[in-house]
Amino acid sequence: MDTGIGIDGGQSGLRLRLVSSRGDADTGVIDAPTVSHTDHDLIDAYVASITASWGSGRTPVSRVVAGLSALPPSSGERDVLGRLLCDITGAGETWLCDDSITAHRAAFAGGPGVVLAVGTGVACLAIDSTGRLHHVDGAGYLIDDDGSGYSIGGAGLRAAVRFHDGRGPATRLLARACDTFHC
Repeated sequence: MDTGIGIDGGQSGLRLRLVSSRGDADTGVIDAPTVSHTDHDLIDAYVASITASWGSGRTPVSRVVAGLSALPPSSGERDVLGRLLCDITGAGETWLCDDSITAHRAAFAGGPGVVLAVGTGVACLAIDSTGRLHHVDGAGYLIDDDGSGYSIGGAGLRAAVRFHDGRGPATRLLARACDTFHC
């Protein structure tokens, strides 16, 4: 039986799942330490997280498919990460892509449609009827990702601080912000 590992790596969590070619999961979801855009060495961070979560003594798998919101920037670095994931899991091959790609594939099986990956960050991927991809945002919560949990929370905190400083209108968030940040 052909067995693989699916990895869902967003900014708020990293999860692994062992799945057979029949489509049934042989184990539940394995939560792993999160890897973030802000990690200095993404390769080391992913290897440490997945090694710690995958463990040793498992039967090798045929393929690892990883949808990651924080992909290493160069193709050479992605190749290195792919080889290391094969070493960790005993896999014959690794497929790496942005997490919006795996979310779209899961929702639309390669057909046209729009998917939003919303959490700490946000990305929108649409495939139109001609097969053309349209990707919006996904630059990371520190750069853009409008509509993400990070951007919405930050906007609320900035509004509370402006009111606190006498620079903006009243907001219901001031009391919560002061409780949290002792202002």
